[in-house]
Amino acid sequence: MTYEPQGQNHLESPESLNQQEPAAPTRPRARFIFRAKKPYLTYTILSITVIIFVIQLLSENLLGYDYAFIFGGKINELIDQGQYWRLITPVFLHGSITHILFNMYALYIIGRGIELYYGHVEFALLYFLSGIGGSLFSYFLTPSPSLGASGAIFGLIAADAILLYRNKEILGPSAKNMLQRSIMIIAVNLFIGLSPGIDNWGHVGGMMMGIVFAWFAGPMVTIDRMESEIQIRLKSNRNTSIRVALIMLLVVCGLLLFKSLV
Repeated sequence: MTYEPQGQNHLESPESLNQQEPAAPTRPRARFIFRAKKPYLTYTILSITVIIFVIQLLSENLLGYDYAFIFGGKINELIDQGQYWRLITPVFLHGSITHILFNMYALYIIGRGIELYYGHVEFALLYFLSGIGGSLFSYFLTPSPSLGASGAIFGLIAADAILLYRNKEILGPSAKNMLQRSIMIIAVNLFIGLSPGIDNWGHVGGMMMGIVFAWFAGPMVTIDRMESEIQIRLKSNRNTSIRVALIMLLVVCGLLLFKSLV
């Protein structure tokens, strides 16, 4: 039978305490802090677009005409007459179930992340400026009527690529891979857009507007190191975003004025 002194465990003797390794320091956890908590605006735009498409279907089947397109589609002759709202209303209109399914799926996949990164107001400016850019390019470069949210979607994809490019030093090698993926998505869809019946100029216009807005008003990644955690933030200036959007709209107005005078 062995005997151990009461009140002292042999593993806690002074000799064993001296031989214990120091505890490894705990690594601070990384926490992403986005500009928006939930992508409410993405869901709202998606819902409104679906509701309007249902109205389009009912109008066409019950009344014989798609009155939503008649009053809101991109029709050059009517824009020439001063109906400039037709540069923005087409983003809510679609020509078929396949058309709206493709665009709304893209909005759901891409829009949620962009809204979290940019914030609600900035996302709205980006989405609708890109939609206007798509309609504007189509208005200037093709006489065919058009509709759809594709220009706005291209603007979101382009803005995502610009965000990755501007923050590639902080985001590291993963940013390069994601940037290449975004560029590939744009290239493939532009190639598909060469097919008959697709308004590829609308895609290009939306992409260009997204690039300009994201470059001058997009968020930058910053890292704040603390004892317990590393905070990764996306920061931007809302006033700058609004000023950039106003300048872009002034350019659009100038182009429309020029077109009406020549």
